[in-house]
Amino acid sequence: METKVDTANGATHTAPVVDSNPRESKRPRTSCDVDGSSKSVAVPAGGRSPDPATDDAGSAPQSAGAKQAEAAKMKAKLKALMGRFPLPACTTSANHMMCSVHAEGGKPKPMETILKGVNPLVVYGVQRTTLPPLLAELKTEYHKFGHRNPFLWQWLYYSTQLMAGPSIAPEHADTVTLVKSIINIFNVVTDDIGDEDNDIRLLHRIEADLFRGVFSSDDADESKQACADRAADPKAAYCHTLKTHLWSLARKLPRFEELKEVLEYDIRQMLNEKRYSALTNKNPHMINRTEHSLVAPHTMHAMIFLTCDLMASPSVPSTEFGMLRSIYWDANVMANIANCLGTWAREIPKRDWSSPLFPQAIEDGVFTIQQLNSMDVDAIKARVEESGVEGKLLARWFSHRDHIMSLNDKITCASAADFAAQNDAFLAMHLACRGFI
Repeated sequence: METKVDTANGATHTAPVVDSNPRESKRPRTSCDVDGSSKSVAVPAGGRSPDPATDDAGSAPQSAGAKQAEAAKMKAKLKALMGRFPLPACTTSANHMMCSVHAEGGKPKPMETILKGVNPLVVYGVQRTTLPPLLAELKTEYHKFGHRNPFLWQWLYYSTQLMAGPSIAPEHADTVTLVKSIINIFNVVTDDIGDEDNDIRLLHRIEADLFRGVFSSDDADESKQACADRAADPKAAYCHTLKTHLWSLARKLPRFEELKEVLEYDIRQMLNEKRYSALTNKNPHMINRTEHSLVAPHTMHAMIFLTCDLMASPSVPSTEFGMLRSIYWDANVMANIANCLGTWAREIPKRDWSSPLFPQAIEDGVFTIQQLNSMDVDAIKARVEESGVEGKLLARWFSHRDHIMSLNDKITCASAADFAAQNDAFLAMHLACRGFI
């Protein structure tokens, strides 16, 4: 069916809205133009290299017939998938984008061309998202000290619902969404401590406070230090507030006790990435793509979200956990690349080289560390845009998508194909919201 939506300028647009899963009806609904046209272009069929930490772009040129067949196959697949989410602005945007990523010979098109396939009304849809009262309160508290664009909080809540697992029990959906949203906010604050403040000691103390009294005894001396941190630093105080809400909500989930140690492990991996980011900013000559590819994806916390979803999914057997963690690791890497493609330009003025783009550019000889630290912002942007590095990252993104699809028949509690389509929309969200997040 079609839904009409008045856009900000008063014009009316229509878009197909297909909600095949009534349980997901609480997700935010938006609408956008659907331009049915999309160019027939080839997307590499690409297998995956044995080592996902070091796989590179580089599919061999295809014949004209093979390219047309591959393009038609991808377009048909996307057409079948795009109607499965009640988030049409993202899914149609993903459809347009995925059909315009690769040009002749399997070489990625320039990013400015790809961006033309991303519907700008994704931004409008995110802006219309209403935060629950708790998240609205936390947003207000953050802006007493934080500098991030207020749009980010709606974007995070929107994307958290977009990436929700299909097995969540309906009665726990709101709670687990809040849990993941709070972890998202915690990730943003600690990300700034690592990327901008480079304060490794404070990260250690925030981590200790996060788990104190939940996974460890409440040491009197450590508690005293935590109180001093909160008094001295608004970020530490804010993280303590997030901690209180996080564990209060997480304990309501039916499998919390069963999986709480897994959640602790996953969150510690995320926080370890913050320390790694601070270390590389302090010691930029240690940057290398291999190590970065193993550590940096944890900043996107797909593994954390999987564990949270499983806490809210009584019906999923534990025998499925390993295979699920495999595809969610792919999602971690894909999300890290998507986030990089949406945000790398804003990181340059801060001389923050923690995104996947810069280790790749250094390895490819596009820059040296000395050049990154001495060139002006516009010169760095221009060189990146001319280098093809973004295309290499997209090719790596596709290799992980291929791996998710290869496991479709090995998972019984979820559809790997649907999960791949969710990640398509997540990439489209990042590209559509460049400059806002």
